[in-house]
Amino acid sequence: MCFNATMLFFLQFYEQMLQPLFNNQAETTIVELKEQVDAALAAEEMVETLTDKTLQQEERIVDLEEQLHDLVKEN
Repeated sequence: MCFNATMLFFLQFYEQMLQPLFNNQAETTIVELKEQVDAALAAEEMVETLTDKTLQQEERIVDLEEQLHDLVKEN
């Protein structure tokens, strides 16, 4: 019984000492994951913006090609 009581004491002590470390590590991991999510959202927004600009440029190119075709056709 004395051995079991001693082991229980050391296990409880071990848990009390390590639990704050685990909590701190979990908080650090959460902060890092939030930062990664924020970076991913910013990257997604950038991709959407660039895609919109690309589509606008493509439309402008089509319009200019049509204008060029009309000008060549007139001459």
